Amino acid sequence: MAISKNDFFPEILFSKYTDAELKKEYSRLRSIARKRLERMGKSEFADTKTYLKNRNRFKQVKDIKNKTELSKMLADVYDFVSSKRSRITGLKEIRRESIETLHSHGYNFVTKENWKVFTDFMDAFQDQFARSYGSPTSDELNKWLGDGLSKHRIPPDVLKNLFDQYLTERGKEG
Repeated sequence: MAISKNDFFPEILFSKYTDAELKKEYSRLRSIARKRLERMGKSEFADTKTYLKNRNRFKQVKDIKNKTELSKMLADVYDFVSSKRSRITGLKEIRRESIETLHSHGYNFVTKENWKVFTDFMDAFQDQFARSYGSPTSDELNKWLGDGLSKHRIPPDVLKNLFDQYLTERGKEG
């Protein structure tokens, strides 16, 4: 049995499927998620948000307390398994696309080797900006780095200098 994304409303799930069917589907998807996370934990992506957020996220069926929790857990595991981020090949594709986009905007200092540190830097940059000016949205960050209004775009040399400062400070912490 495969549940469609359109079925992920509790009233639909419980009118269309039996509890046993839902538990069986959750167990099947949880098994897929667990195996992907196990492989991810042994890969270069073991320190990514995707892995760290999801590694202990999906409960065993016996630990799910009620139908409401089952429907939420089922939707969560379905979303995870359906996501490109749940597969190592998907994460590599996301990294490649991200680097290509950055390069197309002149941020050629970002490489496959420093991409993870760069994403950490951008998270820190976003946090620092939020403390000073309010929380920027992903769209705002994309404008700063992408084709957005040229007056708001962070010049590559400025971002490179900020990234180098981040690397220097990070080195002092380690």
